[in-house]
Amino acid sequence: MGEFLVPVLMMAVSSAFYIGAAGLPDNQGTPMVPATFPKILAVMLFCCSAVLLVSAIVRRKKSRKQEKEKILDKNMLIVAFLLAAFYVSLIYLGYLISSVWLCFTLSFFYKRNRFQVLDTIIFPILLPVGLYFAFRYMGVYLPQGKLIAMIF
Repeated sequence: MGEFLVPVLMMAVSSAFYIGAAGLPDNQGTPMVPATFPKILAVMLFCCSAVLLVSAIVRRKKSRKQEKEKILDKNMLIVAFLLAAFYVSLIYLGYLISSVWLCFTLSFFYKRNRFQVLDTIIFPILLPVGLYFAFRYMGVYLPQGKLIAMIF
């Protein structure tokens, strides 16, 4: 059930983002308008979700085993809680601290039995910091956070 639900929900989310991007202002005479990047991402997300849905259908047809499925397993609930906590921390702590925190947490969550310096320490720091500076270079400022803005 979950293997079909997630792609369908992601297709609905991508459709909503595409429709929402249509309301962004349009600069006449320029090839790149503010809605271009969100629309491209929405189309890419929709296509990837469609591929995921088709692969789930094919996988279901190949394996005709009628296993009893768990609708919500424990790992899915933990990751959903972490993403909700990330959203809240993004508002108050900003992108950089929240993203490093999320990457560390997910890294430790999925690599419970083995500890590797690259996977559990270096990657969770380098990825958010690298993305932060890449967006900063492009002139896109990521959320700073209410608490961080009050301190600095």
